[in-house]
Amino acid sequence: MRFLCLHGRGTDAQIFKDQTARICEILGEEHEFIFIDGDVPARPMIGMTLDTQFGEERLGFWPLKEGDKSYFHRTYYNVRGFIQANGPFFGLMGFSEGASVAATILIEDLRRHGGSLGLRCAIFFCGVPPLELDLDLKRTDPVRALEFPGDGVLLQIPTAHIWSSGGGWFPDMGKGLLALCDKGTREEVIHDLGHDVPGSRSDAYWRETVRAIERTVEKAKI
Repeated sequence: MRFLCLHGRGTDAQIFKDQTARICEILGEEHEFIFIDGDVPARPMIGMTLDTQFGEERLGFWPLKEGDKSYFHRTYYNVRGFIQANGPFFGLMGFSEGASVAATILIEDLRRHGGSLGLRCAIFFCGVPPLELDLDLKRTDPVRALEFPGDGVLLQIPTAHIWSSGGGWFPDMGKGLLALCDKGTREEVIHDLGHDVPGSRSDAYWRETVRAIERTVEKAKI
């Protein structure tokens, strides 16, 4: 199974590949992980563990400094276009902002195209909530984050949510995205490692993370 992998803000594809290397290795050669870069210059947000580990400005996906919705639409269509041109992909995997982009792609694909991209599951690490992009430009209000219960449950496909309830500057990042996904098809691992990926620095929680991902993949095969 092939997964498209989207990195966090202020990092890049190679950093996300390094963060998840141990997990990907354990999941085995039957899975292929394709890592791509965002194209927006970005620094890690203050307090993120990656800020000091990986240094200065790198890349992001969402153009947070731009108020015009068209810039956000460009990101959406660029990633969707990559999936169409290089697929099929079994699922998406994202960390932090990358999880937001992945979830937004999935939600819009289901809403507008009935799931035509063929994506079967998603893996979210410390996921930032997805965005309401207003792709048809029917409203004048700015881009906003989707949230539960106001927007309801938006993803019914199997999902794995690995997030931190404490530590670092972003406790509970991932909880909002979790709530937007169907309880019956989601897996969850809550850790205390801060805004990070289990297995990237220590043995803590990486086995639980691998098992959650494996269960998600098995559900998606049905």
